[in-house]
Amino acid sequence: MALSTMKQITIVGAGFSGSLTAVHLLRSATMPLHIRLVEKTANQVGKGLAYSATQICHLLNVPAGSMSALPDQPDHFLNWATANCRVEAPWVPEIAATAFLPRAWYGRYLTQVLQEAIATAPHRHAVEIVTDEVTCLVPAHQGHNITTHLGAHWHADLCVLALGNFAQTRPMEPAAAPNVCHRNPWAPHVLEALLQTRRCLLVGSGLTTLDLVVALRANHYTGRIHIASRRGLTPRRHRPYGQLAILESGALQGSNLRALVREVRQRIATHMAQGGDWRSVIDAMRPHNARLWQSLSLSDRKMFMRHVRPYWDNHRHRTAAQIDDIFRAALSDGSIVVHRARVTRHETDSTGGVIATLQRHGQPALPLEVDQIVYCTGPEPNLKQLDAPLLRQLFAQGCVQSNPIGFGLATNAKGALINATGQASPTLFTIGPPMKGHLWETTAVPELRVQAAALASTLLEQLERTSALH
Repeated sequence: MALSTMKQITIVGAGFSGSLTAVHLLRSATMPLHIRLVEKTANQVGKGLAYSATQICHLLNVPAGSMSALPDQPDHFLNWATANCRVEAPWVPEIAATAFLPRAWYGRYLTQVLQEAIATAPHRHAVEIVTDEVTCLVPAHQGHNITTHLGAHWHADLCVLALGNFAQTRPMEPAAAPNVCHRNPWAPHVLEALLQTRRCLLVGSGLTTLDLVVALRANHYTGRIHIASRRGLTPRRHRPYGQLAILESGALQGSNLRALVREVRQRIATHMAQGGDWRSVIDAMRPHNARLWQSLSLSDRKMFMRHVRPYWDNHRHRTAAQIDDIFRAALSDGSIVVHRARVTRHETDSTGGVIATLQRHGQPALPLEVDQIVYCTGPEPNLKQLDAPLLRQLFAQGCVQSNPIGFGLATNAKGALINATGQASPTLFTIGPPMKGHLWETTAVPELRVQAAALASTLLEQLERTSALH
């Protein structure tokens, strides 16, 4: 069939969310589709940045039994890993539903899922993988005209922004050279640069920091690692706990944030008094989190961001036991030092290193001399601040607006992007992290796989609706 007669869908970003949306479109569509998956980094097609890891020590933060990419086949990933991988001590002592397997394996799995979906798709469909960057997306002819960095142009009936996460936009101080201060912990040169140091500073104390710590230890780093975090919270450890706590469908009906936090604490206390584990309650909340988030007022959501989020994330996003063992051992022997403080400035010294100023509330500033600094403070929440050509153009033309809490983009419940006048687009959608302000729980596979299937259904319904009008 001629491509010009097919319905055109462009998905910007070919990580987990974009690729799985394409997979579900291919599985479900009856009308002929021409799908373009656009990914600027060739080796991230199918897996994105998160699952492009190459170090075996970088493990998933969710057990293998919960990591199927396909909602209707819960053991799909576990079966794949059992058939295609082998135990590799000490990082992978077993391949089981409860095991935390390497992210590199998961990336291979996702690539295969996408490749198989393309290979087995009915002949009426066409899929094109485009290694390029979309820089302009202009509404036109009941769809969008698209332009890329390399100068390609085409029209799409529907577009999906599957953008994933972006590194934080932290302005560098003039005195701090970029070769000693890194904003993106995943940049290819960062680990190699740290391995050449005797002392380094990681700003932030979440899971990304632990990724760097274990990579350094796995590569026989003998220097001292300093970690600076305003609250000094480090990731909690996964532990097996048997059955999930029981939360009925209408559970946790706090009328405001304070009441909700109080009720969660009370349920955890009751559960633990009965011999349970707090992790069981936190995990049982997962299917309810979007409803709970949306029930909060805007002021309560902002209060959550300021005061509750660090503690919620600390309990919600946990690390595998073998990672925690390495981290705790390094804390005990002094090769890791955690500072409960903010980094207020940094400047290059005469030896080519950097002096960071650590500030804890109510205490004198502490200068800390290190060789390198890496910011591990999580993704940039405010997409309007990014120096990304496509987002800059979409904001400038009023095609999108920020979510009211400044986290991600404004959308409706189905992922349609809301423009500057408050109208939901019938042709421009998003999925994953850009929807965090609307759903909150929208960055991990158990939620994203359901989102991808639902978005594919929404896109097909929209195409059928517009076809019926012509």
